[in-house]
Amino acid sequence: MEQRQEAEEINMDNREFVAQMIGRLREGAKMSEIFGIDSETMLNLEAQAFRLYRNGLFSRAQVAGRGVLALDEDRVLVRLIMGDMALEEYRFAEAIEHLGAAHLLAPGKPVIQARLGEALLKKGRKQRARKHLQAVVAAGDKADGDDVARCRVLLRALER
Repeated sequence: MEQRQEAEEINMDNREFVAQMIGRLREGAKMSEIFGIDSETMLNLEAQAFRLYRNGLFSRAQVAGRGVLALDEDRVLVRLIMGDMALEEYRFAEAIEHLGAAHLLAPGKPVIQARLGEALLKKGRKQRARKHLQAVVAAGDKADGDDVARCRVLLRALER
């Protein structure tokens, strides 16, 4: 009987915890805040996802990236690499989702606009793609030279 009462108390504690967690999420808290994960740890997790991506270990990078985004969906670098991997793997809708979120979080980043423009173009959304590709070309020295050159090529393809 005593074990059953103890189990019920634990179950009640779990329900209260879940209710508090849901309340904090509704208030806009991030899972990383709820679980007490500090910004340095989040940066380390983000860096690990980037290292995996940079080394071509896409399946592991995707797992790491999804984990980071589960804790904090506003991580620009992880959004960028998740979008870039989706673009590489011809998952254009997913690429647009991640790159669009990254663009909303960091609207002045040409590298994000270049990838977003390419994903939009490959998904057939030519007008929206043109806007982003032109912005990268217009950024000139603020943008990576390779991104500018690629965007110029993509814009020429749009004109045909």
